[in-house]
Amino acid sequence: MNSLMKTALHALVWILLLTVFFRAKGGSRFSNMMKYEAGKVYDVKALLSVANRSITVTVDGKRVGVRMFFAPVHSIERVVFRTGAPRNFPTPETPADQDYDLPNAGAEDPMAAYYIKDVKTTAVNPKTSVILSYDNFSHYVDYFNGMEDENIAQAIPNAQASEWMKENIPLFECPQKNFEEMYYYRWWTLRKHLKQTPVGYAFTEFLVPRTYADQYNLIASAFGHHIYESRWLRDQKYLDQYIHVWFRGNGGQPMKKLATFSSWAADAILNRYKVNGNKEYMLDMLPDLESEYKRWEMYSSFIFRIILAGRCSGWYGRIYQWW
Repeated sequence: MNSLMKTALHALVWILLLTVFFRAKGGSRFSNMMKYEAGKVYDVKALLSVANRSITVTVDGKRVGVRMFFAPVHSIERVVFRTGAPRNFPTPETPADQDYDLPNAGAEDPMAAYYIKDVKTTAVNPKTSVILSYDNFSHYVDYFNGMEDENIAQAIPNAQASEWMKENIPLFECPQKNFEEMYYYRWWTLRKHLKQTPVGYAFTEFLVPRTYADQYNLIASAFGHHIYESRWLRDQKYLDQYIHVWFRGNGGQPMKKLATFSSWAADAILNRYKVNGNKEYMLDMLPDLESEYKRWEMYSSFIFRIILAGRCSGWYGRIYQWW
């Protein structure tokens, strides 16, 4: 299923994809707007009016409904995406001691996947903000840049960090400001490790050279972690090239030290695909991932035979300690 879903703040109004319908909560009740088809992309636009306490929804240029807000609000602060039915249990009145089972507690809903291609918000009144603005968080980058004398700069130096983060990272806001600062510090730090190599962009684990690293100071132990962290970047070229560097950057072959550390690269690449939905890239990587799996199967079998031989000959303890 490749549908586009847009939803407003849940205290205000819901626009949901349930079963085969677009549904919205108008006032206190849900009502259907239109049927949708699995596998089809929809362009959904929602015009929210705080003054009129209403939302007007159009799909592919056709108006499908006007609904009242669930509750009056002073302003629209953010857009929230989620799946599943709204959860309103427990409530403040729910007894602390629960001596009963919830209905259908072990039941599983059929899996449904919705891909959000892009989201754009526009304020009718340009003086108001509809969604988070990077300018409200750029002070963190200024603070981080001032913490150090930048003795090592790679693809994106500190002077370009703010511009790069504005273009690439998802924004995050929370009431606990030190937690919010930590979020932006992680992105600022990840950016420092982005390196332009002769065979494409890559991420280093250390800024300083390591004797045990592969070419370009790359270390395979961080490979899967880098993919997981970077899968949210808007510009896909960084991860596209990074994955290719590890699997094809050694004259078309994998890097020599790709198997130095155990790896969850295949799992990380799959979860990156769940974010960007680039099937062509995944299919192109399939032969590389199959070869990687076979290498690990062969290596594991080899180690098992060594351990088994050690058990039979009496030096198993020494081999086991080495492994």
